[in-house]
Amino acid sequence: MEYEKLFRVEEEMWWFQGLNANLITLVQRHAAQRIKRLILDAGCGTGGLLRRLVHSFPDAEIVGFDVNEAACRAARAKSGRQVCVASTSSVPFKENLFDVNFSVDVLCHAGVDELESLRNFYQCLATNGVLLLNLPAYS
Repeated sequence: MEYEKLFRVEEEMWWFQGLNANLITLVQRHAAQRIKRLILDAGCGTGGLLRRLVHSFPDAEIVGFDVNEAACRAARAKSGRQVCVASTSSVPFKENLFDVNFSVDVLCHAGVDELESLRNFYQCLATNGVLLLNLPAYS
């Protein structure tokens, strides 16, 4: 049910527009030269950020994953990119692969092992890759 709401509002709601614009601007200003090929959206939900990444970095291969299968279907439809069902505790990618890894409001969810997730994010980052996290300011 939450994913259905997210799918409907994330394109138009000011919060998501601002958040995604800020994240993309950070990478464009400070890490664009590090993007050689691959970008990951870890915990992509229904694909709002994924879709914006596709438009902002047209030469990069952009993939995502989410723990919810319905969210993955929605993200594939919205972004036109590969999205797989996976958890941050078992990231299904090789080591040293991604130039940039976005993970937005994922580590705060109940049941997510923050330390294990961060280890997995680090492991799949390429040398000199960038991990960009967004976390809530309050519980």
